[in-house]
Order: sequence, then C-alpha cells, then structure tokens
Amino acid sequence: MMDMKSEIKIYEDRNALIHDLSENRVDAVFTNTIDHFALDHLINSDYIYTLIYGSSAHQKAYLLTRKKDRIKNLVDLRGKKISIPNGHDLGRLFLDVELRKQGLPGLDNYFSSIKQTIDTNTAVVDLFFGKSDCALVSDVAFELAAELNKQIPQDLKVLIASDYMIPQIIAINKNVPHSIFKKVDEFLVKAHENPRIKHLLSLFRAKKFVKLEQNQLIESRSLLDEHEVLLKQAGTTK
Repeated sequence: MMDMKSEIKIYEDRNALIHDLSENRVDAVFTNTIDHFALDHLINSDYIYTLIYGSSAHQKAYLLTRKKDRIKNLVDLRGKKISIPNGHDLGRLFLDVELRKQGLPGLDNYFSSIKQTIDTNTAVVDLFFGKSDCALVSDVAFELAAELNKQIPQDLKVLIASDYMIPQIIAINKNVPHSIFKKVDEFLVKAHENPRIKHLLSLFRAKKFVKLEQNQLIESRSLLDEHEVLLKQAGTTK
C-alpha cells in the first residue's frame, strides 16, 4: 500500500539482527522492548511505534497460579513448573528481577521446568488444566482467556504483577532516507482505518499502531537497569 516491495525475515539471534541492521540490510524491525534497547543506536528514536492489543499500549506482566494450590509467594514456587509464551522477554525480565530481589536464584534456575508455549493462551490453559504450576503472561492475555472461559478467573489468581510497560517496538533503521520515515509515519498511524489491515490486525487481536515517545519506555528501561545491577551484585552475567 506504500508502493514499496517488502520482505520479512525472522531472526533468532539478536547479534545477527544487529549486524544486518548496521549493514543496512534491514530497513525496519519489530522486536520485544529488551531487544529494542540493544538496537537503539541503530534506529531513529523519533519514529518508534507499537501495537495496541487492549485499551492501552502499556501492558502488565502477570504471574498466575491456581487458587486451590494456596501459593502465597514466590518462595512457594521453588522447584515448580512454569509456562511462558515465546517472545515474552519483558515478562521474563520482570520475574527474574523479582526472584533476585528476594535473594532467590534467577528464573532459569528456580523452576524444575520452563515450558515455552507457542502463544499466551496456551500458557494460561496449561496452568488451568494442571500441566504447570504457574504461568507468566500479559494482563491482556489473561483478560482474553477469561473472556473465552469464565471459569479461568474463578480458578486462577494473579500472584504478582509488574508495572505497566510497552512490550513490543516497531522501529526504523536510522539510515533509511527521510522520505521513507514520513511515508511510514503517515501510513502506520492511520493503517487501522483500512478494512484489509483492520482485519489483519484483528487476527492477532490487535487494534492499531500508535506512535511512541521515548519517555513511554522509562519503566522498561528502569527494569532492565535494575536487572543489570542485580546481576553485578550476584557476580553473574547475562
């Protein structure tokens, strides 16, 4: 719709993405916020966007448990099973910080198993049916699951919740011609008004793209900084 040919490439390796972005082989990126901070020297910070899934661009990370299990705190989850959706890096960072703040091992060493689910709803369903002991999901995902199954909010509870944060970022390579920035900016902020794109977004339960200001990432940046301090105090690295 912008009279431009596009190609999508999925990166599993952050360093490979950084390399290709620095070599101008990539024009734009859609990443989790943690990866975005590693790329911010390569993108134009005046043009960053995100997708709105619920009523706000911001989301909370929820750690859910079953009410009948009577789990009262993180200590009660030692050696238990956890389900986490793929790509929920901001949530993982939040939980890792909460564990370390209490003097507990980091997320990767605290649970007996970590199940990576293909989507957020599967993580909630796994917990609901007893396949895991807790689930780390967004507030939007939990609310959606609760709408689909009214028994879920009756059986599950939020053990801990993060502050509101921006989970995903769309950014543009700083070396892209300025005319492209203008085209993208004009296109994205009105994209949801196009019936085809509105339908496409709805398939992902998304509503629209919104432009962000840097100050909207303060909470996420603070969490990342806190995590780095805790790692240094523990004498470990990422």
